[in-house]
Amino acid sequence: MAETQETQSDEPMEETSDALEELGDDLAFLRGENDNLDYYLASKAYHDDRNYEEAIEKFQSAIKYEEHAEPIQETKEPEKDPGYQASEEPGNEVITKSMYWMGESYVKIQQLDQAIDVFEKLASDFDKNHLALAAQRRIVSLKESLQRLAESETV
Repeated sequence: MAETQETQSDEPMEETSDALEELGDDLAFLRGENDNLDYYLASKAYHDDRNYEEAIEKFQSAIKYEEHAEPIQETKEPEKDPGYQASEEPGNEVITKSMYWMGESYVKIQQLDQAIDVFEKLASDFDKNHLALAAQRRIVSLKESLQRLAESETV
């Protein structure tokens, strides 16, 4: 009788496991910034702790993690989907957010040249991502700030 109970109790577990396995591909969109601890720590360092040097280090680590992460099986095929954008590629959202906030971190510590470099790389490497436009605007703004600084120093 104990054997029958064990078999019966294992069946729901197997069914649940099978159901979760089937959902795996459908839930792939959940992978991203939530499984990247460095991205979380970088965001915390930037927004909560205002420790911009640590944020820069963690954003760099988050980018490296995403560049080497297992790609998610995409359901969209770029050649068949006219609405497909590069920002839909696996990992790009964490990478672009990390790059953008790393650039903002450089601004906070007054390293404007490094900030411009990061924003330029974001704008060129991920030109179809929504943060590319924001990065382009920051580049213009920061270059104007640098120009004003240079002009005030020569006076």
